[in-house]
Amino acid sequence: MLYWLAMKIALVTNNYKPYAGGVVSAIEVLANQLISIGHQVYIITLDFEGLGNSCEGEVIIIRIFCPIRFIYQTKHIAIPWLPNQAVLQALESIKPDIIHSQHPFLLGVAAIKAGQKLDIPVIFTYHSQYEKFAHLVPLPQALCTNLIRQKIINYCNQVNGIVAPSSFVAQVLQAQGCIVPTQIIPSGVAPFYLEQNPVYKKIKKPFELLTVSRFAKEKDLPFLLDMFSKLVKLDPNFKLTLVGYGPEKDYLIYYAYEILKLLASQVTFVEHPHKARLKQLYRDSDLFLFASMAETQGLVLAEAMACGTPVVALAGPGQNDLIVNGKNGFLVKTSDEMANVIQFIASDPTLYQNLQKMAFESGKCYDPRVLACRLIDFYQEII
Repeated sequence: MLYWLAMKIALVTNNYKPYAGGVVSAIEVLANQLISIGHQVYIITLDFEGLGNSCEGEVIIIRIFCPIRFIYQTKHIAIPWLPNQAVLQALESIKPDIIHSQHPFLLGVAAIKAGQKLDIPVIFTYHSQYEKFAHLVPLPQALCTNLIRQKIINYCNQVNGIVAPSSFVAQVLQAQGCIVPTQIIPSGVAPFYLEQNPVYKKIKKPFELLTVSRFAKEKDLPFLLDMFSKLVKLDPNFKLTLVGYGPEKDYLIYYAYEILKLLASQVTFVEHPHKARLKQLYRDSDLFLFASMAETQGLVLAEAMACGTPVVALAGPGQNDLIVNGKNGFLVKTSDEMANVIQFIASDPTLYQNLQKMAFESGKCYDPRVLACRLIDFYQEII
């Protein structure tokens, strides 16, 4: 749906380019789609490289001054100077109709304070299961988990509306005491991945398995490597490709080749492929695998399906809304079950073709233009 009155929308995020990851991809896709349906978009973020403000097409990027910048474990880190004041000044100059926070910390807090002072409604997208990252804080994990949950709910109850990327997130927020209007709107995949003319693959040898993920502890990639090690002992006609980046890369390579004694011909690591290469990997692979239990949505699952590749995943919260068991993929509970399901699919051409067809159809549900229109509907309800 197109709107006659264009809105000014300020997306406030702690992470944006050169940062990479699911949240950054979701914000970039959202900003471009909001522009395409006639709205004006500003992204307020940290200045990770000292580049200052800029434009990406019609999207205006306002970067908050950060006097301290460095790289830690391949990640860009930037510490802002007076973030509350800086975000307030940026929003005063923009005069947006709505502020859309992407994080409950740092600039997200500044966004709420500015929204209250300027009488502008604030929406928050709950992108991550933040308590799953408690292991990154040098304090007892149980204490950190409880503190994070309390802080998140307090934050949620200060905004005017919440976007939940899955039904799981909406249920968790309600159970934890969130009383703010909440709408379930998943993040859209980049239009680049949406296939218009699907080509169905036939079962071949080796049967190629793919996962795309940050190489980080919470993604549980050793689970996939353990499962694959069992799988190729039963049947050597499989290959696994792990695509991603992150601090666990060296450990995963060591674990695969030195501990599990897998061969380079069986397991391949691809770091930071360009977009065209990644799409080709999605299209050429026979199945997409996923093990993370820390997701709220799992955008890579939608990208894989948009390219026609069915998914076999652990039954986690971010997977349940997308995967229909036996239709576009399978949800499993153990590594043995995952290995058995993969073998089952690789031996049944009719099942495999049906899974591909439904994967293509499922991918269409993540058309970013449709989802951006749903978001505008929600904005207008809040305003």
